[in-house]
Amino acid sequence: DPAYVPECKEESDPGSEKFDQTIMNEVAEELKDTDNPCGLVFSTPKTKKKKTGLPPDNFFGIPDIDGYGDKFESDIDNEGEGMSYYAWNLGDVDEPGKSGLTPTTVKECADREIARDFQLAKWQNEHRKVEWFNDLAEEVQDWLEATPDVDVASPGPTIKAGKILSAVAKVARKIIKVNNNQRLIGRNSRFVAADNEDCNSVQHGLARTFCDLHCVRDAVKKGDAAILTSLEEGVSVLQREMRNLFQAYFPGSSQSASLLAASQHEDFQQMRAGLATDVREMRQLLQRNLHPTAKIASQRALRAFQSAVQGTREVGQELGNISGMQFLAEETGRLKATLKASAQTQTSYAVTVERRTAAFVVSMNKVLRAKTRTLGIYRTAASKSRLRQSILSEGLQDDLRELSFVATLRALDASWWDLRKELDRYLDTYE
Repeated sequence: DPAYVPECKEESDPGSEKFDQTIMNEVAEELKDTDNPCGLVFSTPKTKKKKTGLPPDNFFGIPDIDGYGDKFESDIDNEGEGMSYYAWNLGDVDEPGKSGLTPTTVKECADREIARDFQLAKWQNEHRKVEWFNDLAEEVQDWLEATPDVDVASPGPTIKAGKILSAVAKVARKIIKVNNNQRLIGRNSRFVAADNEDCNSVQHGLARTFCDLHCVRDAVKKGDAAILTSLEEGVSVLQREMRNLFQAYFPGSSQSASLLAASQHEDFQQMRAGLATDVREMRQLLQRNLHPTAKIASQRALRAFQSAVQGTREVGQELGNISGMQFLAEETGRLKATLKASAQTQTSYAVTVERRTAAFVVSMNKVLRAKTRTLGIYRTAASKSRLRQSILSEGLQDDLRELSFVATLRALDASWWDLRKELDRYLDTYE
C-alpha cells in the first residue's frame, strides 16, 4: 500500500470514517512552523473570563451608563494558538472556538459572519427609524410653540405656555437623539469586537483547501509510483515464469536441435526486421513526455533488459545462433511491453488542474502587470496633456486679450473719424 504522509492519512482526513479531529490537530501542530500547508489547519480555541454580551437596555430603550461610549477592547483572556477564534454571532452562539480547521468549522464561521451582518443591519435600521421619528417630532415642537399664552389673572401675569412646551419637547428630542447615537456606538463596538475575535471564513477556507490539495498531490504521486512498481514486478514475475517454462519443455541439446532445425535464412531475416521495428517503436516511446515515475520505471526495465541479454552476440551469418536471436527477441518484446505500459501512464485530473491553475495565475499576473503599466502610461500622458492644455490656455488668453485690445483701438479710431466728419460737416453748415 502507498505510504502517505501523516497529515494525509485517514485519521486527518475530515471525509474519512476514521477521522479524528484531535489527531488531525496534533499532527498539524507539528507542522505549524514549516511551509507545509497542513500546518495552517492547527488551532486552539480562544477563551474569555465571561461572555461579553450586548449593551444593556433600560426603560424606554435608554441603556445603562456602562453601555455608552466606544468599547473596542477585548474580553479575551487566552488568545490560543494557530488560527484560533472565539465563536460569537451576537446571538445564541457565544462560546470558545474548536481545535483544528475542518469544512464544518469553515461553514460555521461563514454562518456566524452572515448572522452578525444581519444583526448589524437590523440595528442600523432601528437607528434610522428613531432618527426619522425624532425629525418628525420637530414639527410637533413648532406646533407646541404656537400655543397661546395662558392668563393667570385678568389683568395680571401670563404663562408662556408655547415656549415652555417647545422647550420641553426640544430637550426630549435631544435626549432621544443622544441615546439613539450612543446605543448604536455601543452596538457597533460589540460587532467589531465579535468580528475581530471570530474566524474569517475566507482565510480558514483557503487554509483547509491548500491542505486538501497538498494531500491530493501526495496521493497522486504515491499512487502512481505504487501502480508502476506493481506493474514492473508483475512483468518480472511473468518473464521469470516464461523462462522456467521454456527451460522445462526445451531442455539441453533437444532445444538446440529443434531450434537449429527450424532456423532458416528467411526466419532469421524476419526476426532481425522485427527487432529493428521494436527498437524504433521503443525509441519513439522514450521520446514522449513521460511522467517522472514512468521514467523511473522505464530506466529500471532498461537496466533489467541490459543485464538479461548481457553475453549474447549477434551472428552475421545465415546459419548463426538462432537460440540467442530468439532469446533477444523475447527480451525485446518484454521490454517493449513494459515501456508501452509506462507510456500510457498519464497525469491525474488533480495534477492537471493544479498545473492549469498555476499557468492561469502566471498569465493573470502578466495581464495585471500589463494593465498597471498601461495605467501608468495613461496617467503620465494625461498629466502631460493637462500641462500642455494649461500652457496653451494661458497663451490663448493672452492672444485673446491682445486681439480684444486691438479691436477696441480700431473701433475707437473708426468712431473718432466718424465723429470728426460729422463735426466738420456741422461747422461747414454753420459757416
